[in-house]
Amino acid sequence: MAAADPRDHAAQPRIKLVYHPMDKADKEFYGNRQMMEELLAKHVFGKVLPSEIVARLEIESMETRPTELRDSTQTVVRHVDLLWRVRIRGSWLYLILLFEAQSSVDWRMPLRILHETALVYQELSKDPEVRKRRTLPPVLPVVIYTGTRPWTAVTRLEELIAGEAEAFLPFALGQQYVLVPEAEEARALTRLDTPRSAALRLRYAQSRGEFQEAVAKLRELLPERSSPMREALVAWARSRMIAEGAKEEHMER
Repeated sequence: MAAADPRDHAAQPRIKLVYHPMDKADKEFYGNRQMMEELLAKHVFGKVLPSEIVARLEIESMETRPTELRDSTQTVVRHVDLLWRVRIRGSWLYLILLFEAQSSVDWRMPLRILHETALVYQELSKDPEVRKRRTLPPVLPVVIYTGTRPWTAVTRLEELIAGEAEAFLPFALGQQYVLVPEAEEARALTRLDTPRSAALRLRYAQSRGEFQEAVAKLRELLPERSSPMREALVAWARSRMIAEGAKEEHMER
């Protein structure tokens, strides 16, 4: 078979994969309750959710839920990255976590949120407790952005609607999501006083000095070498460094 002409390749439009499912390390990291509590305290509590609502949350009830979402025919049509729930005065608040990996920015993110929120509600509508109350629990979408370029996509569906949008907004869902820009947060960190902050600095280290500082702090915060938490944090950081081509000797535990 003849080799492809590079000029033919250059003439073809580039197809960019804008969504990368979370890997095992991400799932273990954000599937850990302590990490989720810290993320919510940093980006959600007192910011997106007012303090009076946060006071009603029963944090000790936080638990993960199945991530397979089915349509009305019971066919699995989507796997969300992570689905958490926490009790709020006898009901539940559901948290959908979606991961935007690498340096990709998906301008259609509000549409993804709309689709996956609808599937979550479709699943919840089968719950006997929900059917009895005939009311749906709140859902809060959270997008974890792991790229290093600034996030440029809008965070509300209404911002995608062209033309005389305001006249039609009452008939559309808002579908706003919470954006967590990991790399930006890591660069802004001045104190590494929690496992998550140290792990963020480790994963997005720009120099050997930053890397060593983060490793030392993790060893201080999690002194047990074989602890599940430390293993999960190291695996989470290593997954990004390997993807970025970091040298193996720099990733010693």
